[in-house]
Amino acid sequence: MAFEGYTSADEVYFGLNPLAFNQVVSNWAVTVPAGEVSIAVEKLGLEGVKRLVEKTPVDLGTARGNWQVSISEAVEGYDESKTDTTGSGVIAEGSMQVIQAVDSNPFLLIWITNNLPYIEALENGHSSQAPTGMLDNTVNELETMFT
Repeated sequence: MAFEGYTSADEVYFGLNPLAFNQVVSNWAVTVPAGEVSIAVEKLGLEGVKRLVEKTPVDLGTARGNWQVSISEAVEGYDESKTDTTGSGVIAEGSMQVIQAVDSNPFLLIWITNNLPYIEALENGHSSQAPTGMLDNTVNELETMFT
């Protein structure tokens, strides 16, 4: 999902607050022994990419193919010609970004975005393949990993 323009922890997108979620993760990370932070953050990022992509409904694979991982800032734009019906390519590409970011600095903000014009409809249950969406379910699952 695109979270462009977020400057305050009070802002929300699809009922979620990405900066507040990041703050919860950051607060948790400072309680983890130094040698384990990178491992935990990497696992969280890898699981986030995998779960979001796998929960995304598939017709032609465009929605799955447009998940993008970036570091520190959300990416903009989308590519309707980019498809990935299995999600394996997007998961591999996103996983590489997560690993590189964590190796550089485990406290960097990892963005997982999808800017397709109809991604909000999919998140709101437009597809019978994901009647309860993808993002909200994934965030709830990830929160259980560190609470």
